[in-house]
Amino acid sequence: MGARIEVEKKRFSCQCRADRMCSMDEDTLAALVLAHLVEVLRLAVSTAKLVELPDQAALGRVSALGDAQEALEVSTVMLLLRSGVSWEAMASQLGVRRQSLHRRMSRKVVKREDKALNVGGLEAEWRHLLTSLGEELEEMGKMRPRRMASRRAHRLLAPASDVSEADD
Repeated sequence: MGARIEVEKKRFSCQCRADRMCSMDEDTLAALVLAHLVEVLRLAVSTAKLVELPDQAALGRVSALGDAQEALEVSTVMLLLRSGVSWEAMASQLGVRRQSLHRRMSRKVVKREDKALNVGGLEAEWRHLLTSLGEELEEMGKMRPRRMASRRAHRLLAPASDVSEADD
């Protein structure tokens, strides 16, 4: 028999088992799905911001990408747990032990569920991320990939004094 996980929440109580679906109201499930979609958008925006060649700010953008990837992983685990998938099944899919996955994710999942219940904040973040993604994609649409790559490659190969003169 699968291990039983009990999580008491402000608005609902959920008892998950691998052999059955969780019972929760539609609004709560919608909030969890919205939280997951926000994480997907955050990852897309972080990825789009890496189109430019690395500069001093690149490490921050790569770090933000890693944070977005981790948040998406937590969100995915949260939804899988709520749909009845066991820790053991997820660990097997990821090629890790159940105990290590549970140790790494269980607290993060509970925190993520609490954050997901703030639907108003998530809707505002959704709109902000969509705007950011639209701006990034618009900028990318203006680029001519081969020409841009050629210029950037020239900048990387040219001495620093030549690059500053070429930019003038």
